[in-house]
Amino acid sequence: MLVPWHPMQELDRLRQEMNRLFDWSPAWSRGMVSTWQPSLDIYQTDTEVVAMVEIPGVNPEDVDVTVTKNMLSVKGNLKQSEEVKEEGYFRSERRYGAFQRVVPLPAEVKSTETKASFKNGVLEIRMPKAKPLQEESFKPKIEH
Repeated sequence: MLVPWHPMQELDRLRQEMNRLFDWSPAWSRGMVSTWQPSLDIYQTDTEVVAMVEIPGVNPEDVDVTVTKNMLSVKGNLKQSEEVKEEGYFRSERRYGAFQRVVPLPAEVKSTETKASFKNGVLEIRMPKAKPLQEESFKPKIEH
């Protein structure tokens, strides 16, 4: 399955990665709280494209899903649920802050018929394909 390639988006992503790679200042000094991005799986069946996004601890009301005919965008906010102020507390590995994932879809979808559900920290997005995958076969006449 061919996925459209957008060279300018790839160059912008590469520029951002290079900037992040060579910027040794702490994230908080750059105005960033988190660089967390949720894990995302996308697969397709004959009739739909399905995305599974792991966002444990995120309130479904804090998630924004946008679907176009060939792109999926998931963004939201993960809020830290409690603040710990104890003597000797020296590390926090919980993630919080804004996140966004924008990914191309492997097939054109009917964006207005998309359905999303959230269960056990996993957001499932089901997008019906605009044209169901059909294997067309043709047997040409062999001339001799």
